Amino acid sequence: VTTLQEMGACAVGLNCSVGPDQLRAVVAEMKKVARVPVIAKPNAGMPVITETGQAVYSMDAQRFAAAMMDLVDAGASVIGGCCGTTPDHIRAVRALLDRRAGR
Repeated sequence: VTTLQEMGACAVGLNCSVGPDQLRAVVAEMKKVARVPVIAKPNAGMPVITETGQAVYSMDAQRFAAAMMDLVDAGASVIGGCCGTTPDHIRAVRALLDRRAGR
């Protein structure tokens, strides 16, 4: 984060690899030194690879959204979804954000 900010980054973040339930500590540590927005765009959980090579993500939209609220609480101000997320996942996140905002 420090290096990227020194290089002029207007935001710093992470995406892919794991689900939001495994990123709270990482986002919190990033936020401690970030002077720019922190981005979090995780998978819908850790993938399981089927016998045919297909990646299957286990987090449903509601679990994903709840875990994303933890990332917002930890300091992420730009959020989204990567592998395994669907429009339903993003709608669930939006619904929780709207509830928090009293909408």
